[in-house]
Amino acid sequence: MKFGKTAITGTITAALASLALCGAAFAGGEGEEKHEMAEKPAFEEIDTNLDGAITKAEARDTWLAAEFENVDSDGNGRVSRSEYEEAIS
Repeated sequence: MKFGKTAITGTITAALASLALCGAAFAGGEGEEKHEMAEKPAFEEIDTNLDGAITKAEARDTWLAAEFENVDSDGNGRVSRSEYEEAIS
């Protein structure tokens, strides 16, 4: 059976493209997960006055600033350690 040079080249190109896409999918998934974890500092790093709760002022330059109302589940204006841990889990 004889194959043309173009058919073989096309098949090899398609196979390589498929492998590249699979590799990118695996790398993207792992990288995103690690990146997300890296963006969320420990509770103590945000609770700068160490009173056991995070205020909006303390959360200002963190990911929590944009999510504060969602994470503050009891609506008291302070994020407790348990609220914070539930949000990052």
